[in-house]
Amino acid sequence: MNKDLNAEYKLHPTEKELVKTLYKYPIILADSCKEMNPAKLIDYSYEVAKTYNKFYNDCSILAAEREEEKHFRLLLTEQTGNIIKQSFEIVGIDVPERM
Repeated sequence: MNKDLNAEYKLHPTEKELVKTLYKYPIILADSCKEMNPAKLIDYSYEVAKTYNKFYNDCSILAAEREEEKHFRLLLTEQTGNIIKQSFEIVGIDVPERM
């Protein structure tokens, strides 16, 4: 099965919000480093966590109607975890393997 997202796939508004939030990561990271302000990166991580929580409540992952929808949501979940983990590691916060 092709795992690429169909061009006709309509994102749920909460999916869009999460994508936009994740997209900001390189910009926030660069600004945080430039300003020598780790709090900016932690604030962003908090924003990512809040946005993901809303996404998780609004958009069923395992019970998604289509396989491509499920796959896309799993990718969003993976990317969210990666960004939070990287952000915490940069500022020296240990991240648990599982929550």
